[in-house]
Parts: sequence; C-alpha cells; structure tokens
Amino acid sequence: HIIKEAVTSSSAISDGSLPDYFEVQIDPHPDHQTVFDFVVTIRGETRASLMTAKGVTINSWTIKWDAATSVDENGWTIEMRIPLSEMHVEKGNESWGIGLKRFSWKRMETDVLDGRKRPRVAPLEKR
Repeated sequence: HIIKEAVTSSSAISDGSLPDYFEVQIDPHPDHQTVFDFVVTIRGETRASLMTAKGVTINSWTIKWDAATSVDENGWTIEMRIPLSEMHVEKGNESWGIGLKRFSWKRMETDVLDGRKRPRVAPLEKR
C-alpha cells in the first residue's frame, strides 16, 4: 500500500539528524568483493562510495553520476542515472546483486530490499 504524507525538501532538522534518503547498492562482479553504493537525500544531496566484503567503506572512490528529486503533495521521487561503464563490469556478466533502502525520518522507518545475497544453485545435469 502507498502511504501519503506531507513532505517538504526544505524541512530543516535542527538536531543534525539525517534527512529522508534512498540508497541503491549494486554488486555487478561475480567475486562479490565490492558493492557500489549510491545515496540521494530528499534535498537532492548525493553520495557515492565503494564498500568491501569486509564492511569497509571507501569514500574516496569517485564516479560521475546524476540524481534529481521532486517533491509534491504525494511524497517525493528520485531519478538516478548511473553509467554502468564507470563500474568496469566484465562483458558477459549478467548476474548482478542489487540492494534498495528507503529511510523516512518522520516515521523513523527503514524499508530494505536486499537482492545482493543470491542463493547458490547448482546447474541441472543433463540425463
């Protein structure tokens, strides 16, 4: 179901808390050693980082990407453009993991869809 609430991009949070944000994590490599992490806030602020399998975040990693946000009476939307060429994906690698996260400060709620942990399934044998 869709929850409608009044949202404004200029809502100042005086105690320094995080604004609402949306996060995309992409794992395009078969070794699962790195994840590309992209975050966009309701105010259109962006951050990109590289995360290792050991949980280390590398903020010095840079990538050219675009994001835009729009706020209306129904909430807010995000549009992201992430050039896949910046991720140096090997040709023929069509099996990726993706994780999505949405955080709402007003509701103190985090929604997560984590498709990065793919189950390992052995291929069917021909008889």
